[in-house]
Amino acid sequence: MIEGSVIDWAAILIREKFMVDAGTAAMCFATYQGGMALARFTGDWIRQTAGSVPMVFASALLTALGTALALMAPS
Repeated sequence: MIEGSVIDWAAILIREKFMVDAGTAAMCFATYQGGMALARFTGDWIRQTAGSVPMVFASALLTALGTALALMAPS
């Protein structure tokens, strides 16, 4: 759900909220997509190295932290 909202609205929100040009907003979105791709490409290696349970726990913790920070950000 969060990923879908970022895909749909991130560049528009960044451009309007922070008053940046379209290129900067697109770069922010590209950075998000790059991080997501990196996580997907390294996910199997992390799971094999750390184990499934610790990986899921860390992923859930990071997701909760990121969502909490996004919700607490001033509008």
